[in-house]
Amino acid sequence: MLRLIAIASLLIALTACATPNTPSTPTTTPRPIPTLPPDTAVPATATPTIVPVTPVVLSTLAPTTPTPLAAKQNPFGLMLGPDALGIDKRIAVIKSLGGAYFRPWDVTVGEWDGKCVECMAIEQSGLKVLLTVRANGGASAPTSPPKDLNLYKRTLADILDKRKPELLVVENEESSVYFYTGTPNDYSIEERTACEVAHSKGVKCTNGGLASDEVVLLTWANYADTNRAAQGCAFARRALDAQLAQILCNVRTPTQLPKPLQDDLNKGRALLKIYATTGADYLNFHWYVPDPDALAEAIAFLRSASKLPLMSNEMGQQSDNANTIQPLMQKALDLALPYVIWYSVDSAKARALDHPDGSLRATGQAFKAFMQTRVK
Repeated sequence: MLRLIAIASLLIALTACATPNTPSTPTTTPRPIPTLPPDTAVPATATPTIVPVTPVVLSTLAPTTPTPLAAKQNPFGLMLGPDALGIDKRIAVIKSLGGAYFRPWDVTVGEWDGKCVECMAIEQSGLKVLLTVRANGGASAPTSPPKDLNLYKRTLADILDKRKPELLVVENEESSVYFYTGTPNDYSIEERTACEVAHSKGVKCTNGGLASDEVVLLTWANYADTNRAAQGCAFARRALDAQLAQILCNVRTPTQLPKPLQDDLNKGRALLKIYATTGADYLNFHWYVPDPDALAEAIAFLRSASKLPLMSNEMGQQSDNANTIQPLMQKALDLALPYVIWYSVDSAKARALDHPDGSLRATGQAFKAFMQTRVK
């Protein structure tokens, strides 16, 4: 989802990387982040307040030995476009790829009219649904916290009755200003309310997904907080563009980061503190880094920091490099994620596995080949 050479895209990466989850792409102009020339150390004079967090020492990473699994253990699904394919074709492509789960377009509480034209097709397909529900907002407008929680609860209950998902995802990328305007406290109230409704319907519940860039920043900061700057620098170089990684490698503590990055870090840390208090069944994160070992490091940190089971309802890539697909999928299997939804929608910041007509690209063929080998 980033152009990994241009400076402008570097600034997007750790501030508000918008992972679009509708056919439209947000058009909001990202706020700039101060950049530093390579090999220039950040002065340690200003020390803005950082939300305290207990440092985490990462455990040994899981092995990457191929692991065949039974169909009932298949964690993979897809969010697949374009919308012009129609629901029947999208379902057919997902099933041909071996997916067990379907992430349909987001549902907005404020626009709910009680109708679901695609519900029957999805239910008859046998695919299980992971449904993202937003209080308001849209493709180019972030969600603001619901003002009337009683109305929100009643409408959400009706949505869950009609859509019948296996899992409710509350908002999308609540860590990103592109998708959510509220504070972590606002979000904790909304997620707690939504999870109460979901559980009353026998539906599991999770957060909207920590943005990929936020996960990278939090993982790097944990290395810095535990006096492992060299290890943190190595992680940043595998997870980020070289110039942005250099910014992180040039500092020793998070207090030396440019203020926009410190603000993002504070927000991510605050969210990590509240997830386990909302009744959520999982901690949901998004991932667009092709390096499988970076994924393992990030998961090890999140597991230790959150104490919740992890899942990802949005994993994808920003290129058409078919060689990165299978190692990343295998790592997700090795690390026992119960849900892994591949984001296969073309946008300015992501690349789909399929062409607009539904035929598979080389990346889609790699995905399909992996599933045929691993799912028995």
